[in-house]
Amino acid sequence: EITPNVLLKVQESFRLRLMKCAAVNGNLFEHL
Repeated sequence: EITPNVLLKVQESFRLRLMKCAAVNGNLFEHL
Protein backbone atom coordinates (compact mmCIF):
# COMPACT_ATOMS: atom_id res chain seq x y z
CA GLU A 1 0.00 0.00 0.00
CA ILE A 2 1.40 3.38 -1.01
CA THR A 3 0.46 6.27 1.24
CA PRO A 4 1.31 9.96 0.74
CA ASN A 5 3.73 9.56 3.64
CA VAL A 6 5.65 6.85 1.80
CA LEU A 7 5.77 8.98 -1.33
CA LEU A 8 7.14 11.90 0.66
CA LYS A 9 9.87 9.74 2.16
CA VAL A 10 10.84 8.36 -1.23
CA GLN A 11 10.91 11.86 -2.70
CA GLU A 12 13.07 13.11 0.17
CA SER A 13 15.62 10.32 -0.10
CA PHE A 14 15.71 10.77 -3.87
CA ARG A 15 16.37 14.50 -3.46
CA LEU A 16 19.11 13.80 -0.93
CA ARG A 17 20.75 11.37 -3.34
CA LEU A 18 20.55 13.94 -6.14
CA MET A 19 22.12 16.61 -3.94
CA LYS A 20 24.89 14.18 -2.93
CA CYS A 21 25.56 13.38 -6.60
CA ALA A 22 25.61 17.08 -7.46
CA ALA A 23 28.05 17.75 -4.62
CA VAL A 24 30.35 14.93 -5.76
CA ASN A 25 30.22 16.10 -9.38
CA GLY A 26 30.86 19.68 -8.30
CA ASN A 27 33.92 18.59 -6.34
CA LEU A 28 35.20 16.62 -9.32
CA PHE A 29 34.82 19.62 -11.61
CA GLU A 30 36.55 21.89 -9.10
CA HIS A 31 39.57 19.59 -8.97
CA LEU A 32 39.94 19.28 -12.75
